[in-house]
Amino acid sequence: IKQIFSSSLICGAVLFGYETGDQQMAEFGKSGYPVVLINQEEKTEFPTVSVVNMDDEECGAKAVDYAVRNGHRRILFVSSHLRRLPAIRRERGILRSYARHNEAHDIDQFIVRNADFKENLAYQSVVELYKGKRLEELPSAIIASNDLSAIGCINALKSLGVRVPEDVSVLGFDDISIARYFTPSLTTFHADIAMMAEKTVSTLVAMMEGREKSGTFDIPLTFVERDSFTKAQS
Repeated sequence: IKQIFSSSLICGAVLFGYETGDQQMAEFGKSGYPVVLINQEEKTEFPTVSVVNMDDEECGAKAVDYAVRNGHRRILFVSSHLRRLPAIRRERGILRSYARHNEAHDIDQFIVRNADFKENLAYQSVVELYKGKRLEELPSAIIASNDLSAIGCINALKSLGVRVPEDVSVLGFDDISIARYFTPSLTTFHADIAMMAEKTVSTLVAMMEGREKSGTFDIPLTFVERDSFTKAQS
């Protein structure tokens, strides 16, 4: 990428996939080329760099609100330690909402386990937590930081004979293609990839043509209520 930037063969670039806070982003920002970062950084300090992100923090907060509104007072958060902006923002929103509900005494139990967006790690964490335990002592709702983790959680619960959502409800993020076909179908937040792509390209073209300066844009996610989440059993 550095060679391409230094060759003067391009007019602009779209970049994503680096760790959030990667110093190479600063190097690209100083290049002078119009650049759009996708789900990469929360803000820009360079006049030629724009950022387009999903509104993950707000949705993280909404996930906890939804669980509490459905009567769940014991929650497991399957997090991710990856230095990726969606993971960082989702966790921030979830913890912010938890703190508010905890202060209001809406939550009795809040457990955090790390799965780094991976199905197998989520599976292992849930088996370790629930195996041989009484359900009434354990979380009745699981909020997973992405859909793959949520699927790992559901498969683990199935292997233990725990019913989803009758015994434990599960919620994810991203609305990947299998989410609607999985059994039970997954309650999640839908990311409008087409909208992100359109905003990214239109922003880059406007910057290249000098019609627009750098900016920060959040694309809203849509809550999709399916079968993996229900009201807490009284």
